[in-house]
Amino acid sequence: TYSVEVYATNLNGASPPSNALDVTPRTVPPAPTGLAATAGDGEATITFAQDEDGGAPITNYEYSVDSGTWTAFSPAEISSPVTVPGLSNNVAASIRLRAINGAGTGAESSAVSVTPVPGPTLPDAPSNLVATPGNGTASFTFTLGGDGGRPIINHQYSLDGGILWTNFSPEATSGSFSLSGLTNGTRYELVLRAVNAIGFGPATPPVAFTPYTTPAAPTGLVATAGDGEATIAFVPGADNGSAITNYQYRIGSGPWTSFSPAELSSPVIVPGLTNNTAASIRLRAVNAAGTGTASSAVSVTPVPGPTLPDAPTNLVVTPGDGSATITFTVGADGGSAITNHEYSFDGGLSWTAFSPAVTTGSASLSGLTNGTTYRVVLRAVNALGNGDASEAATVTPFTVPDSPTGLTPAGDDGGVTIAFDEPADNGSPITNYEYRIDGGAWVPFSPAQSASPVVIRGLTNDVRIGVELRAVNAAGVSSTSGVANVTPVAKPTWVATVPDAPLSLATTVVDGFGGSVGVNFVAGADGGSPILHHEYSLDGGANWTALPPSANAGSFILRGLTLGTSFELVLRAVNAVGAGAASEAARFTPSTVPDAPTIDSHSAGGGSATVRFTAGSDGGAPILGHEISVDGGAWFQYEGFADPDNPTSFQAVVGGLTDGVPASIRVRSFNIVGPGAASAPVTVTSVSKPSAPTSVTVTPGPTSVTITVVPGDDGGEPITDWEYTIDGGETWITVSPRPTGT
Repeated sequence: TYSVEVYATNLNGASPPSNALDVTPRTVPPAPTGLAATAGDGEATITFAQDEDGGAPITNYEYSVDSGTWTAFSPAEISSPVTVPGLSNNVAASIRLRAINGAGTGAESSAVSVTPVPGPTLPDAPSNLVATPGNGTASFTFTLGGDGGRPIINHQYSLDGGILWTNFSPEATSGSFSLSGLTNGTRYELVLRAVNAIGFGPATPPVAFTPYTTPAAPTGLVATAGDGEATIAFVPGADNGSAITNYQYRIGSGPWTSFSPAELSSPVIVPGLTNNTAASIRLRAVNAAGTGTASSAVSVTPVPGPTLPDAPTNLVVTPGDGSATITFTVGADGGSAITNHEYSFDGGLSWTAFSPAVTTGSASLSGLTNGTTYRVVLRAVNALGNGDASEAATVTPFTVPDSPTGLTPAGDDGGVTIAFDEPADNGSPITNYEYRIDGGAWVPFSPAQSASPVVIRGLTNDVRIGVELRAVNAAGVSSTSGVANVTPVAKPTWVATVPDAPLSLATTVVDGFGGSVGVNFVAGADGGSPILHHEYSLDGGANWTALPPSANAGSFILRGLTLGTSFELVLRAVNAVGAGAASEAARFTPSTVPDAPTIDSHSAGGGSATVRFTAGSDGGAPILGHEISVDGGAWFQYEGFADPDNPTSFQAVVGGLTDGVPASIRVRSFNIVGPGAASAPVTVTSVSKPSAPTSVTVTPGPTSVTITVVPGDDGGEPITDWEYTIDGGETWITVSPRPTGT
């Protein structure tokens, strides 16, 4: 620093000096020295020494990265240390510094090398958060998230979606925690987040839970007596946060029993009671927490109730025109009045109620198809439901035949032969035909002619006549056919021959018609005279039956054949000369009733038996159902089901058995033809648990008691042991030695 005085001079000399002023000369700052770098997250902190300022205060520093552009710190940095931003993590950087003062930019420092590294972050969110509710509590497990480079020091939870957060105390740093003081039955949603030195991490998705405990006791029990049971109405207690999944009942001091299937609401039916004996019943509810508090007891005395009606008997069905009349003996009503009867045509697969209701021993069926055979079964209905089915009876409604059609007359010497399409018999076989000539009186054929063609003799040659036909069956005569005009003529001088035998005779089963077969053939040569019709024989040609002229086209259907019987069919053609040679035979066998089932296994208990059986062959027609007979009694359709993995294997449940009494059971199948043979019988004996003693007398002694018991029903097997309880039925002890007498 210098002290400077200034004075002026002229020709006269120098002036006095000015006041003194201190002056310091300046220059740019020297280079910083001793650079040391500390790596940061995308940055570096540089410490350094700056010994001189060049005579003027340093106003800022500049930095250069990897010999790049010089950048001034903003805001200005005037001392060590400084932080250099904008670096790439995990990439080495060479950094230089230089100072700035009023004289300008100083010399640059030596370079210092540094590699930035990522810094710590907030922790990640926990995962796999699972809540397990309890009684006013909940426990939780979760998987810790990443700590972001700083240890997790605690977790926080929120029950309001993250508005308010609560720290765990003591700190929760592992994967589990629990909460208490919760309200049972209240639904909560909890979110969780981790805490490290940096701050709070993101929250988990919410997990919902509802604390719960066992249910409260049912109240207000009201019992209604039934037959060996009681219906209990009640007011459910609070479920305390977990839905009630069932109820249990207790009879007297006996064990608690769950309802099966589960009961979820009032009322419930308590089974297994003894008629005319008072029973004290309690209920309690069950939820996921366990069994709740027991209700107060309610007393009830069951009484015998009505049963399903018995099956009708003596079923007789009389056919009519599209209808049938049924008479039968009404079965016992089971203690509840019979309100109607139902009928079935398919072996009991579907039922139709009579309308108006039928409660006496006669009924009518209408809307039936004439010529169709129906298999009728009946059952009675009372307030309890449907009784057993009756034995089946068959009926075929009928009316007068349709009229003959397609009359094709052929005149010959003194007579005519008339072929025609035979009409439907409408349920009753045609027994004869009648004819009239030119509108005259009707004349029955004698002997009777029941098939095409028919022959009329005693006519005058060369006189044209009009012939009409009508058919006759048990219901009467049909309407009149159309008129066929024909002229009898004398025999010609030429002689034709009988037709050749039909060819390529083949038979096929006709679907949907039991005992029917379709026949196809190729007609042979007509022998010089038109073929009037064809005839068939099923007995080797001993007897022949004429077919309608429509069969001349090469096909026809035979119906009403005996099922299960093997037939040999032969065919021949007929012209005015006579019958030709027979065809080759075609053999076939129509279907029959099913074979007997095989009973595979059986079991019994509780007044019923379960029978498992395999159906036999269906006899060529689909099996419609199965029937069961007990002790040689009436056959009834079983209530059961088929094995879905084996459609020929079935299981049937037979009720109404008496415990301890052997019962003989048979099974048979039926199809449209009728019931098949019965299976070999099996003998089953139903056995139930013994009923409660009917009388118990206790005589106390000094250190023991003497118990006198009158046993109840033994359930079909001798009683082998006795048990007693002294804690209200919680535990039972076998009496030893075994008691004797009563």
